[in-house]
Parts: sequence; C-alpha cells; structure tokens
Amino acid sequence: MQAEFGLQIQINDSLKNRYFRIAENLADFVQADYRLRIQIRDSLENWYFRNQNQPSAAHIALQLAFCYQVGFGVKSDDNKCNEWLEKSNKHLDHLKIEKSAVRPASWMGKELDWLRKHTKVNLICEYRTWGLEKLEAARKVYETEVDDMTRQFGELHFVPLTLHDIFTGLLDELREFEKSKALRMRIRDQIEKTDGIGHPYYILSILNVAKSHTALGEWMEAKLLLEDVLKHAESTQRSDVELIKNNLALILSKQGRWSETKELRVQVMETFRKAYGFEHPATLTSMDNLALTFTSQGRLKEAEELNVQVMVMFKRVLGLQHLDTLTSMNNLALTYRCQGRLKEAEKLYLQVMETSKRAIGLKHPLTLTTMDNLSVTYRYQGRWREAEELGVHAMQMFKTTLGQDHLSTLTCMGNLSLTYRNQRRWKEAEVLGVQVMERSIRVLGQGHPLTLSSMSSLASTFSIQGQWKKAEVLKVQVMEMFKKVLGQEHPDTLTTMANLASTYQEQGRWKEAEELFVQVTGTRKRVLGPEHPSTLTSLGNLASTYMGQGRLKEAEELILQVMEMFKRVLGKEHPDTLTTMAKLASIYTKKGRWKEAEELRVQVTETRKRVFGQYHPSTRSSMADLASR
Repeated sequence: MQAEFGLQIQINDSLKNRYFRIAENLADFVQADYRLRIQIRDSLENWYFRNQNQPSAAHIALQLAFCYQVGFGVKSDDNKCNEWLEKSNKHLDHLKIEKSAVRPASWMGKELDWLRKHTKVNLICEYRTWGLEKLEAARKVYETEVDDMTRQFGELHFVPLTLHDIFTGLLDELREFEKSKALRMRIRDQIEKTDGIGHPYYILSILNVAKSHTALGEWMEAKLLLEDVLKHAESTQRSDVELIKNNLALILSKQGRWSETKELRVQVMETFRKAYGFEHPATLTSMDNLALTFTSQGRLKEAEELNVQVMVMFKRVLGLQHLDTLTSMNNLALTYRCQGRLKEAEKLYLQVMETSKRAIGLKHPLTLTTMDNLSVTYRYQGRWREAEELGVHAMQMFKTTLGQDHLSTLTCMGNLSLTYRNQRRWKEAEVLGVQVMERSIRVLGQGHPLTLSSMSSLASTFSIQGQWKKAEVLKVQVMEMFKKVLGQEHPDTLTTMANLASTYQEQGRWKEAEELFVQVTGTRKRVLGPEHPSTLTSLGNLASTYMGQGRLKEAEELILQVMEMFKRVLGKEHPDTLTTMAKLASIYTKKGRWKEAEELRVQVTETRKRVFGQYHPSTRSSMADLASR
C-alpha cells in the first residue's frame, strides 16, 4: 500500500513537525481514494513502532486511537482504539477534542499541499477502470466507512455525506440503480425533515436524487426536481445555480428539447466567462457542452467552430494528454462524422485513442469509448472488417472492465450488431441485438430509452431480412412506449415513427407510409426546425413515398427542394446530399428523362469515389446502378 501513492517521505516530514493531525483534515481525506486513508494509517503505525521513544510518539498514538475510533483507513474497533489511547497516555476526553477539530473541506495548511493532488480526483471515473472485482472490493470498503463514520458523526454530518456520495456512485457503476436511488432519497428526506433547505448539503442531495432518476431513464422526474431546486437557488442567490443549470440542461438534452438546452448552456457559459475568464477549464467545458447542443440541433458549422476553439484552448491550457482535452477532441470528431467528413473524423479518433492509451490507460472508459467511436466511423466508411475487429475488441474490453451489463458495454454491443447487419450477417446481428435488448430490460427496465433503442434496432434487423410482420409488431410496440416515456415530440419517438413508416413503405403500403411521414415531417419542422438534417431526411422519405405511388411531379418538386437544402446545410459531398441526388436520378428515369438521370448518376458516382473510395458500399451501388443503364 505504501508504494501506491508514494507518501511515506511526506508523512514522515509532517510528523517531525507535529503537523499531521487527521481530524483537522478529515473532510479532505474522505474525498480521496480509500487506499490513501489505509496508507496513512499504515504509515502512522509503522512510524510509531520505529520511533516509539521519540517525543512525538504519544501524539501519533493519539492519531491512531482516532483512526480506530472513527474508522479511518481501518474498520472501527473500540478495543484497538483503547489500546492506542493507552499508548498515548491520553483519555477519552482527548478523543472528543480531536473530533471537535473536524472542519469542512479545503482547510488544509500549506504543510499538507502534497496531499491535494490525491483529493481532487474523479474517484468514480478512476474506479471504473479497475474492473468489476476491484469495484466490488471498493464498494465494501466504502459501505463500512459510511457505517462507521455515520455512527461517530451522525448521518447528516459532511464527512459521512461525502463518503455516501462516493458509495452511491459505486452502486451506480455496479448497476444497483434502485438501491442507490433509495439511499439518495433517504438522505434527501432526512435533510428535509431536519434542517430543510438551510442545510448546506440540501442542493447536492436533490442533484443526487435527480442523478438516480436520470440513470433509470426517469427524465421527467429528474427535470421536475431540478426545476424546483433551481427556483429556490436563484431566489436565495446560492453559488451552485450554475451546477443546477448544467444538470437541468443535460436532462433537457435527453428529452430532445434543444432550444431550452441551448438557452441554459449559454447562460452557464456566460456566467463562467465573467467569473473565471475565457480560458478557465469550467468555461471551456461549458463551451464544449454548447457545441454538443449545436450538433444535436443540426447546426454543424457553428458546432465545428466552437469545437475547434475549445480544443485549441484546452491543448494550450491543460495539454494534449489531459482528459478534458481528449474529450473535446472526441466531440470535434463526432461533429466531423455528422458532417460526413469521415476521413477527418477517423484521423482525430485515432489520435485520441493512441493518446488516451498512453496518458490514461487502455482500460479507461474514454479510451474504450473512442475505440467504439472509431469502429462506428469505419462502418460508415464501409470498412466492415476493421469496424468489426475494433468493435469486438472494444466490446470485450468493456465487458472485462465494466461488466457485460454496463450501459457502455450494451451501447458497444449495439454498435457491433449494426456492423454485422451492414455485412448482411443477419443471424449474428439478431443474436447480439436480442442480448442487448434482454440485458437492458433486466438491468434498466423495459421503459428505459436504451432498452427502447435496442428494441428499435432489432426491429430494423427484422425489416432488412424481410420479416415484415415481426418488424412491424416490434416497431409499433417501441413507438407507443417511446410516446409514453419520452413524449410524442421527442426526436427518438419521431425516429421510431419514421422507422415504422419505412416498414410500411417496404411492403408497398404507400398510403400508411405517407400518413406517418407527413406527421413526422410536420413535427420535426416545428420541433427541430425546417433545415435540421432529420427534417430533411423525413422530407426525402416522403418524396420516395410519392414516387412509389407514381406521383412523380410531387416527388420531383419535393426532392429538388430537399437536395438544395442538404447542399446548403451539410454540403455538396455529404452522404445525405448524395443519397438525395440519387433519388432525383431515379425520378428522372421514371419520367423518361434519361440524359438528366445519367448526368446525376455520374456526378454521384464520381463524388462517392473521391470522398468514400471506390470500395465503399454506396460507391459500388452507384457504379452498379450506372453500369446497368
């Protein structure tokens, strides 16, 4: 343990000057990795047995008595506490004095600056890289610490509350969401019964309950909680208003309410700029969040500009290997991918992946997520073998590190299922899709958005295989559940409606398909805006429905409109733009306008060759279509 943090020399130096007093810094110590507390207690014992004739030995024995009394770095033990108290030549009253010295966090004196770096770590993110066995070990330690410290200080004291935060975070990582939620709600209820909104931990207790609702996909419950606590925080001018707004913006983004999300994130960004300056990490993170909102809104040019700005500043302020820098690079790569700039996305994902491996390790969630993102990018490029190899590797690493039922693992499995589907390996895609769906139902519940997405993906696999009835039944079920859970206007609900319309279209049920596409298009125009890529995609699908019914004039007028808007919003070489041009060529063919159709097909084929390469599936499809004319 002592080699784990390399603290022995610093502890010895502190002891020589009698600076080392656990109680005075307990609030800071409990924010650190539990192994640090174990090492401190070990170091104290080792020092005592080597130096028990030194004048400061009695002081060290008193510190050890305090350790065994409160459960610091060891399970609370009254007998051991009394033994060390006897060695210190002190009495129980002296331990009461020690307990009275416990103060809120950030009171560390300069002599303990060497410990600060160990108390400012995102512990849950750190523990996530350990794997399930060690996560479970950490959970047991924290459960014991929470019990011991609660018995000594009371449940609502800031020391056990800090440990309680970490403990419930570990429960989330171990997918014990309901237990974590129950514990967080108990703390919230206890605070409301005693000190109420005047308790310094009140706001955080509400945020923690909202976190549990979010993990369980209970977004409306989380939203209502956060809106209520935001009103209170603003009316009392509390300093944690921006923290609440950040959490509320996250919930609103999950509900697909992009305008409200953007408004909140702009407010947070401006507040941080005024308070901390333009290059402060908090300001930069708020800018990165705003860029993600722009991406979701289809405002890809604005997202790119902000992404690049944030990434450059993070590199300058924190360095290339910092987690925040790597995250910003990942976000920029996502924007490139949405823009159809797959080569640039690939290059950036590769850079992030290799840097992450060196800087934070192969098992870190960001490294694994980047591998999965790169695998998806390979899939978009039609590089099936590379996509599969990297996707399988990422999935296996996620299973080993986080467990087979973790949300990140299930997401990775879902992406791999799509890779199998694109390779026409229907059975493997279906088997993996069923696994994701069943595990999501068991861990998250049938109404969780990830569960519903997995059901929707499985239904699409059925559709592609021509299992129309099976696909339709599942798609209708998913659509109704999305409406119930997320609401009729949520982007994911609209996507499921569009998927069902596509199933009708594939069966030649044009009228039913048209009615659903008209409904989806109208809602997307109102909710997302007339130029959002999803709105344009649904307009293109509606045009295909007109074409299927022989309504070629209406189809041509609509597809021309969509094509021009795609060119303006996404660019002339974006995959969606080229797909729309190919649809227009098909309309020209049906109308007997052979020359115009051929010119368009040549243009689409040559662009796809240049942008995606001649072996990309869409390129090969264009080449085959052109050759058959």
